[in-house]
Amino acid sequence: DGSLDATFSSDGIHQPRIGPVHAHGRAVALQADRKIVIAASAAEDPSSDSHIRVLRLHVDGRPDRTFDGNGTVVLQPDEFNSPSDVLIQPHNGKIIVVGTSGNNDNPDGLEVWDGLVARYLPTGTLDSTYGAGGIVQEDGSLNDGFSAAVLQPDADLVVGGSTEVGSAEDSRRKGALFRYEATGAPDPGFGRHGRVLLGAHGARGVALQSDGKILVVTGPGLQRRNPNGSRDLSFSG
Repeated sequence: DGSLDATFSSDGIHQPRIGPVHAHGRAVALQADRKIVIAASAAEDPSSDSHIRVLRLHVDGRPDRTFDGNGTVVLQPDEFNSPSDVLIQPHNGKIIVVGTSGNNDNPDGLEVWDGLVARYLPTGTLDSTYGAGGIVQEDGSLNDGFSAAVLQPDADLVVGGSTEVGSAEDSRRKGALFRYEATGAPDPGFGRHGRVLLGAHGARGVALQSDGKILVVTGPGLQRRNPNGSRDLSFSG
C-alpha cells in the first residue's frame, strides 16, 4: 500500500554508510536470495575525487560481511568515476556495475571520460575472466559515458550511453548503444565493432524484448533496434 516496511531496519528506512563524504546511491538490484546490491559513489575527504562503491546488504538492511569482508568494495580504475546501473547475472549471481570513469592525463589537462563496466564474483572480488582483470573501459573515442544496461539471456550485455565522434577540434556528442560478449569483448556482430550510433541524444534507458529486439530511450524519443543493432523499420510506421 506504499507505507514504510517496519521489518526493514526497524522503521523502513536505512542509510548505509557509503563513504565519508559526497556519498550518493545511484542504482540498486536484488539478488535471487533477496540480498540488496547498491552501486554508489563517495570520496574519502572533501578534497578528493569520488569513486564507485558497491555495497551488499542482508534483507533487513545489515551489511553483508561475506561480501569482501565488510559488505563494501571500492573501485578505482581512474582518478574519478561514478556508477549509473547495477545488474545481477541470474545464472551465477555475478554482479555487473555500469558507469563512467575519467582522468586528467591528456596533454591539455582536460577531463577525459570512458564508459566503464566492472563484473564482480558473488564474493565481491573482481571477475578476472571478464575484460582486463574484471573491468572493461570503452575508450575508442574522445569521451564515452554509460547510463543504463540490460543483460541478454546469452549473458551478452547491452549498454546505453553516449559517445563523441569527430576530432578534438570538432567533436559531436551522439547517443550510442554498445554490446559486450560474456567475456567483456565488444560484440563484432553488433553495429560497427560492437557500437551503434543513435542520434543527437544520449541513450538513457534500455530494455530487451523477448524476440531480442532492443528498446532505447533517447532524450525525447524511443527507438527500437534489431538484435544486430540496425534500425527496426517496422517500429512506429
